[in-house]
Amino acid sequence: MGRSGATSYHESAGKTVTDTALLDYRDTVEFVIDTAFGAKVRPKVEAGVVEAQVTAAAEEKPDAAAPALHVGDTRDRTEKVLIAVAASSPKAVDDVNEFFKREGESLRLKPDEFTSILARNSGSKKLFYFDKAERCW
Repeated sequence: MGRSGATSYHESAGKTVTDTALLDYRDTVEFVIDTAFGAKVRPKVEAGVVEAQVTAAAEEKPDAAAPALHVGDTRDRTEKVLIAVAASSPKAVDDVNEFFKREGESLRLKPDEFTSILARNSGSKKLFYFDKAERCW
């Protein structure tokens, strides 16, 4: 028992948090954040929940509707490199050229050509990303 004679939450036998108590706590936290920072927390949280649900659903089932892309389906060099990078996660141009060879593609890139394509299509276009941990594209 506390000083006033009432039993505190921590001293009570039941430690179950009810849905109502949880919702009251959520409302209180949102009110404090909204008031202190002039932000609207609930729409952001709900958008995050929806995004997480969509991501989880996409990870649960493979995308059977996505058509397989082949290097021979395009004449554009950047698209060919994009397909090779997506399919093989290369560490260098040699890996891309090996992919082209396996696919029956006659295109072979020199290191500076590969670097140029990556540089022109990284950054704001975001077609290519170098994974520093895996050290591959």
